[in-house]
Amino acid sequence: MSVYVFLGPSLPVKHARTLLDATYLPPVQQGDIIRVLAANPRAIAIIDGYFELVPAVWHKEILLALSKGVHVFGSSSMGALRAAELGEFGMVGIGKIHDLFRSGALTDDDVAVTHGPPELDYVRVSEAMVDIRDACEAARNDGVITSDLCSRLVSLAKKLEFGNRTFEQVARLAVAQGTPAPTVQSWLEFTRARGPGLKERDAAALLSHLSDFLASSPASFAPRFTLERSEFLQRLVNEVELSRVTGADGAPVDAHQPMRQSETLTMLRKKMLLRLLARQEAQRLEWTLSEVEVNEQLRALCTQRGLKGTDELQLWMKKESLSEAALWRFVNDACFVDRLERMLGDEISGGLADQLRLATLRDAASAKTLSSLPRASGWP
Repeated sequence: MSVYVFLGPSLPVKHARTLLDATYLPPVQQGDIIRVLAANPRAIAIIDGYFELVPAVWHKEILLALSKGVHVFGSSSMGALRAAELGEFGMVGIGKIHDLFRSGALTDDDVAVTHGPPELDYVRVSEAMVDIRDACEAARNDGVITSDLCSRLVSLAKKLEFGNRTFEQVARLAVAQGTPAPTVQSWLEFTRARGPGLKERDAAALLSHLSDFLASSPASFAPRFTLERSEFLQRLVNEVELSRVTGADGAPVDAHQPMRQSETLTMLRKKMLLRLLARQEAQRLEWTLSEVEVNEQLRALCTQRGLKGTDELQLWMKKESLSEAALWRFVNDACFVDRLERMLGDEISGGLADQLRLATLRDAASAKTLSSLPRASGWP
């Protein structure tokens, strides 16, 4: 059963693996849910996610996962926020932080932290406001600090930028404003000794819940909504799919940048345009393809790729994550393009000389002569 968990600073991965056997991925960002969908997951859990310098995970891609029957859970950080926003569509939120977002008690950056890179296990550089507030309330309940000091510490922490929120910084501010240092020190020692904070506890609760849920062999999620495939969602899906094939992060910035085997985005678009136009013309003319045509195109494709036999073709398709539907669309389109080329052969031949003149320059002297020609009105 394939389960994917997006996890960062909220819970150490080593601990997470003791709670749930899953594929653990870095904090989620825009496009990651679509990438995971290619692996046909049974369930996805979002705990941590990027949101500031990197585009945050988009609501529509989570809805896309739900619409495909994938169970999606959220907790602790970005997952708690998205689950609160998408609960009515079926995303399941676990933990106190989710409940606070759902009720409207949390609305801003109270779960945000700064942290180190994956190589350092996303070590926290700051503390989440929810953890500072939780530590203050626990200290008050245990009689370590008064209710007044609890409120003051929370207020001091809230005024700090999320990247500067640490227990030590809040303690320094409290002492600077006249709170007795021994009292503040007692609070600090209490926070260090009390164990996991709220974000970590909520993250662990999600993984335990998901482990029990999967043990019941649940059916696929049954969405009670119809997802509208907007232009923006389709654009993101297309970009993610292209990045999977190129191995690059996102679409090429330069449309003429070589990708695989010198193909560029410009070349790919023109080739795809030719396929689409040929397909439309075939529909207009009500063409049907013969078995001979299709088999010839398939053999030509295999020859070009150095594939010998059905087994090698299947292995190649698996390696490229190429579906049978995509393969046969390509083969059929190639047949239509060949038919059009034969049908329009004389017109194509008649325009080749002018096409070559317009597409190239014969030599440097020709370029100089061309640049010296007088410009007629309306010329660029």
